[in-house]
Amino acid sequence: MSSLNFCPMCNNILYPKEEKQKKILLNACRNCNYKVEADNYCVYRMDIRHEPNERMQSLDNAANNPNIPRTRNIPCPKCNHEEVAFLPSTSRREAGTTLSFACCNLTCGHTWSE
Repeated sequence: MSSLNFCPMCNNILYPKEEKQKKILLNACRNCNYKVEADNYCVYRMDIRHEPNERMQSLDNAANNPNIPRTRNIPCPKCNHEEVAFLPSTSRREAGTTLSFACCNLTCGHTWSE
């Protein structure tokens, strides 16, 4: 198994790069243009494919996630708490955008869509 190599000049990761004229594989820095001949000619590639629903953020545990936007303009319909988190979600079945909401009250956690 190959390990990650780092640039001795700037400590950034070295990426595989082919030098076609010499027909060799280099480990090259994208930051400072440092290059060294690779000692291992195995190159690994990982493709990650997401389903459309996986790309969307989830409102699970919204009260503890500071990356989800919040509003105080819409109260929770269940407990009337003043702060709710929200995310847009588009559906192929419906035209337009639907907003999904989650109550930020830790004891409530109610979710709904509009």
